[in-house]
Amino acid sequence: MSDDFDSPHEDPRLRIGPIRVDPRAAIYATIIMVTALTVFNEGTGEMTWYMFRRVTAVLVAPLFALAMAHAFSEALDLQIRFHRRLTKHDRRHVFIVNMQYLYPCIGPVIFALIATLFGWDAGFTTWVILIALFISLFWWGFYAGRRAQLPVGRQVVFGCGYALLGLLVLVVELFLTH
Repeated sequence: MSDDFDSPHEDPRLRIGPIRVDPRAAIYATIIMVTALTVFNEGTGEMTWYMFRRVTAVLVAPLFALAMAHAFSEALDLQIRFHRRLTKHDRRHVFIVNMQYLYPCIGPVIFALIATLFGWDAGFTTWVILIALFISLFWWGFYAGRRAQLPVGRQVVFGCGYALLGLLVLVVELFLTH
């Protein structure tokens, strides 16, 4: 008799062309962006190049710090675990795995660029990005339900649950900072 722990696990990463996205890294990065944008004071007025640089920094800097912290930790872990210096292959692997934390900010940065080119309102731009991030969390919940082979209705419930958790992060951040 075989139980679930004996069966081989599938690769949980989502394949988008040649890129494989780890759900854990994408969800974690998305929640970090929600938190960063919630405390960000974009002010009023249109998206200028100055505002674009600020929004990009707010989106990318925490994710870059997260990626570097994980890479540093993983590199030390590998050296301790294997009792040797890292090889070129090890360093490449650590780099690729930890750059995944930056993937989720690509879309929001592109949207901020479009908003800047068209001179859209900075507050509107920030809220559209936040809504897109919540939709992303919904999608990841839906995807998790699908991978768990749940009925479509339960997949939607999973999606709503993930989106609500993201919204809870936003509400807590707003409560703490305003």
